[in-house]
Amino acid sequence: MTRPREPKDLKRRYVSIGVTILIGAVLMTAAGNFLSRRDEGELAHVLLLAFGIMAGLAAVFFFRDFLEPRQLTRADREIADSAFSRALSGRGERPSMASPAAAELPQLDGYNLYEATFVSSVDGSEEPVIVGHPDNIPHGDKGHEPRPLLVGLHSWSTDRYSATKQQSKEAADRGWFAVYPQFRGPNLISNPRASQACASLLAQHDIIDAVEYMKDNFPIDQRRIYIMGGSGGGHIALMMAGKYPDVWAGVSAWVPITSLQEWWEQQNGYAKHIEACCGGKPGDSEEVDFEYLRRSPRTFITNAANTPVRISHGQMDNCIYVQQTWKTFCELANMPGHQISFFSDSTGHHADYAAGASWLESKVRNSKPPQAQRLVTDEAKWYFWCYVGPAEERSLAQVKAGLVEEDGEILLEVKCKGASETKIDLRALGIKVKGEPGEMEDQVLIIRPDNPEAESSYSYPAVRP
Repeated sequence: MTRPREPKDLKRRYVSIGVTILIGAVLMTAAGNFLSRRDEGELAHVLLLAFGIMAGLAAVFFFRDFLEPRQLTRADREIADSAFSRALSGRGERPSMASPAAAELPQLDGYNLYEATFVSSVDGSEEPVIVGHPDNIPHGDKGHEPRPLLVGLHSWSTDRYSATKQQSKEAADRGWFAVYPQFRGPNLISNPRASQACASLLAQHDIIDAVEYMKDNFPIDQRRIYIMGGSGGGHIALMMAGKYPDVWAGVSAWVPITSLQEWWEQQNGYAKHIEACCGGKPGDSEEVDFEYLRRSPRTFITNAANTPVRISHGQMDNCIYVQQTWKTFCELANMPGHQISFFSDSTGHHADYAAGASWLESKVRNSKPPQAQRLVTDEAKWYFWCYVGPAEERSLAQVKAGLVEEDGEILLEVKCKGASETKIDLRALGIKVKGEPGEMEDQVLIIRPDNPEAESSYSYPAVRP
């Protein structure tokens, strides 16, 4: 969006105008005095010189702001965040985090919203969430018909209160359960836990812990768990689509950041906050570069190919360029049949959560397992029926695994690189492997390459039980 001028910018401009006019007046007076003593030829040269000096000075004073790179100030970011919140919710300006009004939750007929906490499954910290549920289904009562769950994610510079205000009406209108996690707070240098925010592993696990909290306390329809966010919330929504594709029935991501390095390269004022989250600038060290990579949805977008995902990004977005998102979507070009859609229109940095919820409500997680996966992971975990463990702590493991059917024969084909261990749950995939495939444990095929850094290929004849 266009940067509004601050009062100090206007003051500097008025001073510049005054100085320019004063210098012009002095030069023109000198030229007039010269006229009375010199012939016309000399006068023309002097006037030309005077006008040239005036033009140069005017250019320097008037356009100095545009010739030098300028970082967005805190005020700029607050204006941008406020405008984004108004566009999302239509409820006027978002109160700042320090405002008492920030803690006021929406009052919705027949719907309860309140604060709760859970204990992180990773570091044992107590993490806050806001819980939403219909009045007639109290906390702890799991005897009712299961209902969908909406996980609402806050944007880059905000918190769980903002997400609640923007999305809770959509959940309440549909009778859904909802949870709005904090996932370590805003991605800002002012956040003492900035390095734990911004789609870190801790932030990701906080979101999954929030889902588990809801499943433990309410009758959640596990085939209809949705996740939605805009801007920074769209960023982590896509991350969760890539890292936990088997959890979601649908993912709605609006104007997301999909490559932290490319967003940092825009130098639009958020760069120092990205640095605070990732530990430095791109190129500072291999560790820093890996943080930029592991916190970017583009790295894991192929993991989400079997999950319904809708990415929406306005063409006129000057905060996060739409070309970044399109480039990420194109990573799926060689994956026919993927379930990720890309939508763009003539809007800018804008999200429509009502439209997102309308799209989500028709989605039900497929009970049939995907027949093929192309996985990238930075941590050891399961993806549907495939487990991948990276060979090194700060590295990516890549696995392509799936069923190929030719001439009535079924082959399980697996290719892996950078993975010390790959497991295939044959029962979950719905097959049995013929003969003696190697290491097996309770219908789980285990592959441990001799040289994990080199690409290894495996093929197993299989049948369907």
